[in-house]
Amino acid sequence: MTLFFNNTGLYQKRRMWTIVVMLLLVVIVPTVCLLWFVSEAVRNERMAVRQKLTDLYQSQLENLPSLIHKFWEQRIDDLSGISPDINSSERFIKIIEKGISDSVIIYSKEGNLLYPIEAEPMAPDFGDLSDEWNHAEHLELRERNYISAAVEYAVIAKRSEDINISGKAVQSQVRCYNKAGKKDEINKLILGVMNGKYDAARDKNGRLIIPDILLFSLQSINDSTDPVFQIMLEGLVSRVKDYSPPLMPSSQRLFLMNALKKIQDDIEFPTYEAESLASIYSQSQLIQPGKYGLSKISESGIWRIVSSDQTVIALFKLNRIERETQAFINKNVLNTDARFLFVLKDKEKDFKPLLSTKAGDYFLEWELIVQVKDDDLFMAASEKQISLYIWTALLIIVGILILAIITTRFFVHQMSLTRIKNDLITTVSHELKTPLASIRLLVDTLMEGRYKDENLVKDYIELIAKENDRLTRLVENFLTFSRIEDNRQTFNFKIVEPGNLVRSAYETLKHRFESGGFSFELKVQDELPNIIADYDAFVMVLLNLLDNAYHYSDIVKSVVLSAYQENGNICFEVSDKGIGISVDQRGKILKPFYQVDQTLSRKGSGFGLGLSIVKSIVDVHHGSIEIKSEPGKGSVFTIKVPVTK
Repeated sequence: MTLFFNNTGLYQKRRMWTIVVMLLLVVIVPTVCLLWFVSEAVRNERMAVRQKLTDLYQSQLENLPSLIHKFWEQRIDDLSGISPDINSSERFIKIIEKGISDSVIIYSKEGNLLYPIEAEPMAPDFGDLSDEWNHAEHLELRERNYISAAVEYAVIAKRSEDINISGKAVQSQVRCYNKAGKKDEINKLILGVMNGKYDAARDKNGRLIIPDILLFSLQSINDSTDPVFQIMLEGLVSRVKDYSPPLMPSSQRLFLMNALKKIQDDIEFPTYEAESLASIYSQSQLIQPGKYGLSKISESGIWRIVSSDQTVIALFKLNRIERETQAFINKNVLNTDARFLFVLKDKEKDFKPLLSTKAGDYFLEWELIVQVKDDDLFMAASEKQISLYIWTALLIIVGILILAIITTRFFVHQMSLTRIKNDLITTVSHELKTPLASIRLLVDTLMEGRYKDENLVKDYIELIAKENDRLTRLVENFLTFSRIEDNRQTFNFKIVEPGNLVRSAYETLKHRFESGGFSFELKVQDELPNIIADYDAFVMVLLNLLDNAYHYSDIVKSVVLSAYQENGNICFEVSDKGIGISVDQRGKILKPFYQVDQTLSRKGSGFGLGLSIVKSIVDVHHGSIEIKSEPGKGSVFTIKVPVTK
């Protein structure tokens, strides 16, 4: 019988797994196909949107070179718009003040360099003052009679009609007073020559003399708290910032700017950067206007644009070209989802452009590229249609899953019913066969008169009565289980005294336990509160627990039935010293048809329905079951039911 039961269970498991696999295939195959279809639809939608956006960006990109060309042509027109009739210095300062370029180089129509202004060396002509000049130099350099030399230089300055000779004499006079340590004399002299009389005086190198005198004096005094120092400083700064005649050589102006910054670092010169760039350009030896368009000046990071008449070269730093061109592009590009960039061709990029094109003949070393701001741009553009695809797919998949779950539940239910049916047939066949065979044997013995003593008749009748009781309990349990499974079991709830329940169960089985050699003890706590329960059903719960304790007690036959109150619950407890239950079996014994001892030779009998009936009835009473057990040491079953409020 066990072999048959096991083979039947194995068959049922295989059949169930076959159905599960088929159901999974029914779900997985269409789901995979649907997901593939959706992924293809999404991919195609993205490609379509990508193509549309690419076409849009391409049309804008193709228009940009001509727009940029016009933007920079206007810059050249602005350069040419500064009147060429004014002197080169004033023209330079006007271009810089208007912010047309970072610096500018100016040529005449004949191609001569007008700005930066170059110093023109000149040979001094002392004329009839040559002897006086030589004598003054002798006093200064040979005899080191600085005061006398200063007096001689002062005489020359007054007598000379050449402003350059007079200016040089004043410069020498300051030098001599400085060597003599005559600070007051220097101050008087400097204040005297700051009236503009010697502004046009130049030295043999073509440099203006007065600015050099002022710088020399400042460096000699080197005291910012001296009032004269501040007067000279303001005068020199004002002269350096002045681009009106007499024209100061650009190299001298830049030299004075650097020197003044060292004297007082907070002095600002608006044209300092422009003068520096012009100086760098001059040193690059590109003294003639270059080719049309933007061109690079060696590796200095400076670029130039030549005016149409080639009289003006505008100088730009690379970052300004890129910044202003990029700002123009941003203003003229309508789309905000992508970036249109103006970059050098050889500049390394940390991204892959979507599109690129030449920046035009005017910008041969630049290119225009399109960079998508967000990698998910195309996804966002096609989001509505893609969302429709995805939601449709999800609804279909959910529908498939719901149908699969319903179908699975149906099959599981059918398999469960089949399993219960098979288990029931197997169990009933096994459990009913033994008592029926015993009864048949005893009846045959009595009927055939095969007994030696009349007293045996009484014993045989008692055995038949016990087997009949056994069959009655089996049938009652089976019928109760059947009614519970079919939801046909009715319960009559009423207020019940817990003491009466345990006493009724105790009295019912007292004779059986005592005749079986058991120590059967009843413990009831005094004044227990009432509970709401079905009296007969709850007595059946206790009888089933006691029946289990009876069957599974081996050497030590001791059973205790208790009732007590704990934490707002009434606890019904059945404890024994029987074979016990392992940890693995505790979670299974409350299931239908499960028995701790499943061998044919087990001492216990029944369908394995007793504890499942107990659980069902306790659940209806909103109670709980606790099981404490250890193999070989017995078990304790505790039923907890809430107290009536």
